[in-house]
Formats: sequence, C-alpha cells, structure tokens
Amino acid sequence: MAMYTQRYDMNEEYRRKKSQILGLQETILNSAKKPSGKPESVAETRQRSCDEQEHTSVGCGKVLEYVKNKYGPAPSTVLASLVYHPYHSGGPLWNELPAAPAVIQNSFSLAMPRPFLPGFSEEHINQLVTIQVSYEDLRDSYSGNNAPRAQNNEIWGCNIYTDDSDPLLVLRHCGLSISDCNGAHRTPGNAENSDNVQGTVPPADTPFDLEIDIILLPQLQSYPGVKQFGLTSRPWGIDTPTPHDGLSYAIYAIRIAPRDTSTRNIDPEHQLIDTSHWQSHRSRI
Repeated sequence: MAMYTQRYDMNEEYRRKKSQILGLQETILNSAKKPSGKPESVAETRQRSCDEQEHTSVGCGKVLEYVKNKYGPAPSTVLASLVYHPYHSGGPLWNELPAAPAVIQNSFSLAMPRPFLPGFSEEHINQLVTIQVSYEDLRDSYSGNNAPRAQNNEIWGCNIYTDDSDPLLVLRHCGLSISDCNGAHRTPGNAENSDNVQGTVPPADTPFDLEIDIILLPQLQSYPGVKQFGLTSRPWGIDTPTPHDGLSYAIYAIRIAPRDTSTRNIDPEHQLIDTSHWQSHRSRI
C-alpha cells in the first residue's frame, strides 16, 4: 500500500480553486502588512513576536481525547520523514527528486506552490510525520524572502491546523522563534506535554536546525483565525459553509539541533591529529 496519496492535480481546476481561496482571504493579508506597505525586516518581525507573546485559549484537548479513544495512543513510529522545501511538496522519495522539477515552470507555480504536506488519507490519522527544517528556511519565513507560503499567509486554524497549512507558519504560530522569545506551549498536539521540546533555541542569529513531529488528526468542521506570536492565522469554515477537504495536524514534538561552528574557519587537514609519534606506556605495578 502506498504511504500516501497525492490529492492535488496540476490542472486548471486546482489553480482556479487555490486562487479563489487566497483571494477570499486577501483582507487578512492586507491587515497583516504595515500601514506604509513596506515589508518588515526579520528583526522587526521578531520584535513584534516578542511583544505579542500571548497564548490563545483555543484548546484541542477534546479533539486529542476523541482521537485517543477511537484510534488508540499516539504511535512511537513515524509514518514518513520529509525535508521541508519552500517550493516543493514533501514526499518519502525527496532525495530522488530533481533539483528543478517540472512543476516549477512559471510564475504561478513559484508564487503559489502546492501545499507542503502530501494528501494523507483517513487511515493515517493518529500517526506521526517527521519534518526536517533548516534555519535558513525558518529565517526566510520571517523575512518573507524565498518563502511564498509565508507571503501568502497559508495557515488556517489555531493549535490544530488544516493539512495545507505551511509547517513553518504553524511553528511560528505555536511560539517557536529564531530568537530568545519562545512560547511555553509549542507542541499543542501532545496531550501529555504541551511543550515537548528537546534542546534550546540559541541566541538570536545563531543557526540551528529542527526536526518536528506532527500528528495527523481528523478533519474539523471549522478552523478559527487567531493572532498570536505576531502572526494571524486564517479562518476556515467560520463564515462560509465550505468544509475543508483534507485532514488536520498539530505539532507533537520539536528537536532543536544547534550547529557546531567552532571549526568553521579551520581547514579539514588541520583538524586531523597526528598520533604516529605517540608512545604507549604500560601501566606500572
């Protein structure tokens, strides 16, 4: 059985549907911009996030309890391991994809890439998916450079999100920051530990990489749009009768791996230690 099924087709219907969805939410995008229309710098965005470190009362306990009762405890195994990319959809055969796949051929594909998560089916509910995230991609999400999903504000929900929500925006919305201003409930999808984070975010401008586990959840009737940590998510199904046609997900675990830069400026040959002249000494009795 295939690990996942692809839900979106590269045809005119897909393009028209996504264009309509983003168009309906244009007012939210405009409200997130500065009055002058000048985009924020990374530092300004980080500072605004620090100034707005509120944690919403929108809970997901009932959903997690329902999933546990119906599907059992959250599994310890991972369904798939994906590598984040700002323009590509994730998949288990990521390393076999060409550097510039055929789907990226025009400005539309570059400005409105497909959702990162593939179209998982209901049989995958209550399973984990690991996503590897680089510091550069997370930084670009703050700046909006080379980050079309962030520019489009592709995030729907709060604590539990639609499966076409951008994982980096979800991380930011849950309180994960590239600076010292981090939230205290960054893994709302974990019923046992709402801040299941291994490692510590280093000081600002210090590169680090991430591995995040998301838990796949059932489709919800509606998803609220909430502002927290300097980011406003978008509602779905609140004022319109159109239901979401995919699954949901939430952040389950985060692993932070700071990069070791202590030998960055040392040539590889100088990092080797010559042990040929070392003498072994027998222990004296």
